[in-house]
Amino acid sequence: MDPEGKSNEQEVASNDDKDNPLLGTAKDGKEKLDGQEKVDKDSMKAKVATRTPRKLESHDPDVIVVVGGVSFCHYKSILCTCGFFDTMLSSSMKESETGKIEFPDGDPEVWLEVYKFLDPLEYITLEQPISSLLTEENFDVLFPWFDYLGMEKHLLLCDNMKKKQIMKSHERPSFSMWEQYKSLPNFPMTKEAIINATKYSSHYVVRNATTKKSEFEELKKFLLDDECGDGVWAYFISTVVNLSEEMLNDLDRETIVTSPMFQYLVGDKPKPIPTMALSWASQKPAARKKMADSSSEEESSDEESSAPVKKRAPAPAPKPLPRVVASRRQIDSDSDSS
Repeated sequence: MDPEGKSNEQEVASNDDKDNPLLGTAKDGKEKLDGQEKVDKDSMKAKVATRTPRKLESHDPDVIVVVGGVSFCHYKSILCTCGFFDTMLSSSMKESETGKIEFPDGDPEVWLEVYKFLDPLEYITLEQPISSLLTEENFDVLFPWFDYLGMEKHLLLCDNMKKKQIMKSHERPSFSMWEQYKSLPNFPMTKEAIINATKYSSHYVVRNATTKKSEFEELKKFLLDDECGDGVWAYFISTVVNLSEEMLNDLDRETIVTSPMFQYLVGDKPKPIPTMALSWASQKPAARKKMADSSSEEESSDEESSAPVKKRAPAPAPKPLPRVVASRRQIDSDSDSS
């Protein structure tokens, strides 16, 4: 016992509390949490528990993650499964000394969703694989975190999901979507899906070039883009529109696309729509049917101008039902009447 009447055990406990970043700075028998509010020790521990997604019985959390001003208590051993945190907490950076990591612009609720991917033993099972944690609802808020934290396997999940969304929607991708993903190295499938959807939907865009000018202007941006422009332009002049060889030889792509007459040139006589491109024209079945009919008319018109139309043989008359079927019906009728 020391002169002030404190036992050695009490002194050690007091020092442990002072050194614990989760408890803040001790002062007048109070504990300070996050530098904002002072509460007694029991109340503070209860508050810490509500911000700890996973609490081990063997030891307390040993690192604080502050997201948007809200503190969460975690374990280094769990966070360090991610290379971003492993490097931060094992190097000479200040976070390894203070035990505190801050994301001032982050969303606290989104952080809890991100944490589920960092703690596989807690949230991932055979019944609930990691892919099930990523949904269309949380995709847009999770993938920026995955990109920032360098979680490449999780970015692969995002890439695959976004690709499927684009393929499933049958909608024309916007150029702003392309700009969002073109600079991301971990989204090759998404970028390919955007380019393919742009190619296929261009059949619809050129047929409405003079009426839906905003869509046509979007297409022109794709045609002039420094990354995807070559591929989209090659498809455009070979499959979508009829531009003269003389024009293509004498003028470069930028001159043709930026010409005020471009929308009238491409809409004059577009090429028939390939079958694989019909489903990308519009999400509405009626619009797809209209395009299919339009494409059929164009094809038949081309055939009429080049060769005589062959008459189709009349369809054979339908065969009568087999006798066994008629007998079965008679049996059912007799059983009902009885």
